[in-house]
Amino acid sequence: MQDVFKKFDTKLKTEIRQNLSQENINASGNASNSLRSETTKTKYTLYGSEYFKYIDKGRGEGGIPRNFIGILLQWIRNKGLSVGEKEDKRFAGAIAHKIKTEGSSKRRGSRPQTNVVEDAIDSSLPVLTGDIITTLKQDYKSEVLKYLSDVN
Repeated sequence: MQDVFKKFDTKLKTEIRQNLSQENINASGNASNSLRSETTKTKYTLYGSEYFKYIDKGRGEGGIPRNFIGILLQWIRNKGLSVGEKEDKRFAGAIAHKIKTEGSSKRRGSRPQTNVVEDAIDSSLPVLTGDIITTLKQDYKSEVLKYLSDVN
């Protein structure tokens, strides 16, 4: 079953990365690069950056991370919006204040929400379910044949 999960993992991560790129929400590449997974015989778990939970629907108003200005400064540079250190800091501060008091643009409705992860799961699940069914059929058939040969 681990091979089934590994195939699903490859497809899912590829789909998420493509969706991030298509939606133009992967400026630094950190979101894509943060994807990692753990696979056992019976379980598949996907992990990503802490901010993945905000990528599709945005961030509500309220507390912001301690290093938020630094994160926004890096985002400004990655997006090619930098005009100078002083102006960038002012711009990052204004964005941080707006998010803190009103939430992000996706949450406020001024930018459309996306379904990067959900869409990737939806398009990858048929691969997983089909492979699970095939594997279970093969395993069941092998067990029945083994049992029948042991009986004779």
